[in-house]
Amino acid sequence: MKPYLICPTCGSDDVMKNGMTRRGKQNHKCRDCGRQFVENPQWTAKDTDTLAKIELYHFFKDVIEIKYRQTLIITSLSFYISLA
Repeated sequence: MKPYLICPTCGSDDVMKNGMTRRGKQNHKCRDCGRQFVENPQWTAKDTDTLAKIELYHFFKDVIEIKYRQTLIITSLSFYISLA
């Protein structure tokens, strides 16, 4: 008996086997939309708290880079140093 699989993208049940992954899991491919997937993926989505922390990290990283550049420009102008 064939296991009942549904495509995670389009919801179709017209799914065929499509080789194996590098980790040894069975790959499947949807015949309707062409999406390739595994039945029980190891990958899980990050929760919203983790995504918020990542976004905050990148924001402050950009702010620090801008402040550093501004400080460097002000220092070079006051000491007549070329940044080129």
